[in-house]
Amino acid sequence: MLVDVPMTSDGWAPIQTVKRVSAEAEGVANATIEYFEADLCPGIWISDSPWVATEDCNWNTRVWLTPEPIRLQSHDALELCFRHSVPGQRDSLDLRRCVPEGDA
Repeated sequence: MLVDVPMTSDGWAPIQTVKRVSAEAEGVANATIEYFEADLCPGIWISDSPWVATEDCNWNTRVWLTPEPIRLQSHDALELCFRHSVPGQRDSLDLRRCVPEGDA
């Protein structure tokens, strides 16, 4: 999970977060998929994840492309940087290679 958004208030708070992840296999990353999941109450769960949503789901799933493909080896460290509803800034979901500690 990238971010847990409490849906108990009337307003929508700006979100800006960074999460470290690691590559599960060798390959090339060129996009990130953003999807929504919600536990509505015990036993009731909804999602627009392309892996679980059925064909009658009418919610959009965002696909964020990377500016350049990122070549990966298994266990390479990456960062997902997510921004939503931050005043004066565009929404974004960026995937980038982590800078090794000491090289920053």
